[in-house]
Amino acid sequence: MSAERRLAASSEGRVNHLLTANETATELQISRTTLRRWARAGYFPRPTYIGRRAFYEPQQISDFINKQKS
Repeated sequence: MSAERRLAASSEGRVNHLLTANETATELQISRTTLRRWARAGYFPRPTYIGRRAFYEPQQISDFINKQKS
C-alpha cells in the first residue's frame, strides 16, 4: 500500500493512530533530523508529545503532501 493510500485510509477513520517520528520521516522520505528541523522552522506541523516521544497525526502529513503538490 502506498504512503498516500495509508494516509487516506487513516484520515477516513479506518485506521486511527498517531505516527511516530520514524514512521513520519519514512512516509516523507526524509531523515528524522530534517523532520525535526522542519517542525522547528514552521515548515511542517509540530508534533504531539507523549512523554518524550514525538507523534504526528496522519491528517497533518496528508495535508502537508497535498500542499506541496499544489
